[in-house]
Amino acid sequence: MRLAFGLLVVAAPLMAQTPLAARIAQAPDGVVRMQFDARPGVCGDGRDRISFRHSTFGDHFESYGRWSDDSCLAGPLRVTLSVAGNRVTRVQTQVGGRWNTTGDRVTDLGIVSPREASAYFFSLVARSDALRDRNYTLLPAVLADDVVVISPLLGIARDDSRTMDTRRQAVHFLGMFGDASVIPALVSFANEDDRRDAAGLAGSAIAALSQLESGAGIPALIELARKGPQGTRKNAVFWLGQCGDPRALRTLRTIISDGDENIEVRKNAIFSLGQSEETPTRDLALLYGDLGDRALKEQAIFALSQRNDNAATDALIRIARDDRDKSMRGKAIFWLGQKHDPRATKLISDLILK
Repeated sequence: MRLAFGLLVVAAPLMAQTPLAARIAQAPDGVVRMQFDARPGVCGDGRDRISFRHSTFGDHFESYGRWSDDSCLAGPLRVTLSVAGNRVTRVQTQVGGRWNTTGDRVTDLGIVSPREASAYFFSLVARSDALRDRNYTLLPAVLADDVVVISPLLGIARDDSRTMDTRRQAVHFLGMFGDASVIPALVSFANEDDRRDAAGLAGSAIAALSQLESGAGIPALIELARKGPQGTRKNAVFWLGQCGDPRALRTLRTIISDGDENIEVRKNAIFSLGQSEETPTRDLALLYGDLGDRALKEQAIFALSQRNDNAATDALIRIARDDRDKSMRGKAIFWLGQKHDPRATKLISDLILK
């Protein structure tokens, strides 16, 4: 019935005493409710799901991809704070719908300023860094309407004293709300993957570059895919395939054909190219014929196996029937066996009879 963002034990009197913070600090035990405008494009089901751009947030989960269901409706942000002993112990956020029923005493603050609400939740995050699920407290802070979030998010991401989970979430939101000004910082984070404590931050930064509006981060992502540390290059080629940008797909083809490139990076590039909806199946079939390395050819067969169109099945049948390499024929036959296609079934039956 609601989106829960974990246990946040924060001494409210220690927060900056803005009018909103002061009202929350003075609230009796129970729940404190507030409502404020959300950014354009924010929608939810009034219960446990919220979506914005390419991300969907639920009860302790987050997924990548647009939520196009008609049940995702625009509406204000409704935030419920659980308060005990002048401490905020829980934050729950929903978009639209009605307030959840509760047996606790309710302090309703009504409609508040989105800017003041955002500032309050950034302050709350700053004082809850050591506690479980604190990263989700950023959600009402960044989804509030007409607020500037780049500077506070950069501050969180750069703060080595914070937990990596909190920093990663800040970097993720930089990809959602940032512009060209955040690219140098994201590139810096992405190149830190040789540091044991920064590996997770590097992956988040590379993903964030791929999500910047209007493809602003694609040139930097291409540069990382070609010249970054090996771990960075592997991550970068994956996200190049997710963004569907023609420049990105050209780069993947260049990496695949580069005999001097690391074999694992090339395999990742094949996988990523195959995952892109903008890559025609015919191109994957042609790519297979151009590859000489067995590991790369096997990856191309796997990429074809993930396609559900007739062209992919046709390509696998040709490999299974005609390829000179017995190992590759075997790989193609294996994946054909996973498909429910009469042509694949007939081919396998014919091979058994032979």
